[in-house]
Amino acid sequence: MTLTKPQLFLLAVNVVSVLGFGAFYLQKANYEFLAYAASIVVIVGVLYGTLRHTKFPTYIIAGITIWGILHMMGGSVQAADGVFYA
Repeated sequence: MTLTKPQLFLLAVNVVSVLGFGAFYLQKANYEFLAYAASIVVIVGVLYGTLRHTKFPTYIIAGITIWGILHMMGGSVQAADGVFYA
C-alpha cells in the first residue's frame, strides 16, 4: 500500500518525536519513559504495518500521533509541581 502525503508526514512526526524524546530520556536515565517511547514505536509499527488491512483514515493516525507525543511529554515537560504526569 502506498502511503498518502499526510500519512507520510505523520509517520515522520512520529519518528522524529520518538527519537527526540528517546534521546532525552536516555540522557536523563529515565528508563520508565524510555520504555514508553519503545511502546510508541511498537504501536506506530503495528498501525502502519496493518494500514493496508485496517484502512484507518488520516484523522485516526493523527489522533494516535498526538496521543503519543502527549504521552511522552508527560515525563519530560516541567510543570510547577514537577512534570506533567505528576
